[in-house]
Amino acid sequence: QVKRAWAEDEDRLLMEVVGRLGAQRWSLIASQMDGRVGKQCRERWFNHLCPEVKKGEWTAEEDQIIEQGVAEIGTKWSEIVKRLPGRTDNAIKNRYNSNRRR
Repeated sequence: QVKRAWAEDEDRLLMEVVGRLGAQRWSLIASQMDGRVGKQCRERWFNHLCPEVKKGEWTAEEDQIIEQGVAEIGTKWSEIVKRLPGRTDNAIKNRYNSNRRR
């Protein structure tokens, strides 16, 4: 599988296919995308296209929720994500690690 940037028409097609099939069964979705695999489609959807995913600035409250979650349960991002609707587990992990480096 060759890594390449997503084109606008691929984004439109992915949004259309996910609209029809739902945001699950990624290998089935990928079968309708030329040259893409399920993992690429899933990551593109959740990290860039999904309308429920927040991409804006992080709030102090969100940072506090992340810190509290890590203090209580460790770095179980799939559990901490339940406390921050609209953020992805990967975005939360990245935010935590970047705050750690500061």
